[in-house]
Amino acid sequence: MLRSISTLVLALGILCSSIAAAAAQDAESTPTADIASIAASVLSANPETLLTGLATPPADDTLPPGFLNPPSGESANADVVEAFILPADGLTGALGSVSHAFDTDPNVIEGLVSAGVVNFIVSDSEITEEEFSGFELRVATSIRDNLQPGMTGDVERIPLADEEALLISVVLQGSGTVGLVFMVAVPVGNTIVIGTVVVLSSGGMDSVAVLENAVLLTLSGVAHLDAVAANAG
Repeated sequence: MLRSISTLVLALGILCSSIAAAAAQDAESTPTADIASIAASVLSANPETLLTGLATPPADDTLPPGFLNPPSGESANADVVEAFILPADGLTGALGSVSHAFDTDPNVIEGLVSAGVVNFIVSDSEITEEEFSGFELRVATSIRDNLQPGMTGDVERIPLADEEALLISVVLQGSGTVGLVFMVAVPVGNTIVIGTVVVLSSGGMDSVAVLENAVLLTLSGVAHLDAVAANAG
């Protein structure tokens, strides 16, 4: 049964407006990063070398509490997170996409099933507002076209540090199980960094806490991008 629910959740990204409104307020109080400064460093790096460097995952001690690299090299819930790895063709001018899926500590991250993903989409030049808006439109269209009974959705922008990010929320209710996914995507120079947290629960869950974890995962991805860029000149 869990697999069928997982498959259903994997099919799309959904925004629940009432949850997003509360979550966006929480995102404003989350520890921040100087994304503008990091973007300048990223743009000074060779994009191909950057893409190669990002293939190495962030170290465990740079991840938010509750997330860790899978010892086997593959996330325990790989089937759940696979569909939330956004492909490079979602962004005009993209050179490629790199992703890292993380296991979770059940004592820290709630739910019957939970996982985290950091996704990097690297372009050949700085991502313009027009390109990011096009990316936003493609995500929103994909959600709209894949809605199924019991799901509702949309995409909206939220503040993240000194930039605007996209917030995509996934909500599934059915068969006594609640599924929630938050994806936070932010442009940093020529790279979109996306942090995703997936939680399936048999009862209620703290949606704001799930979003906070997604924001923290995104910011850890930004920090990893900064470190990789420093060695990709």
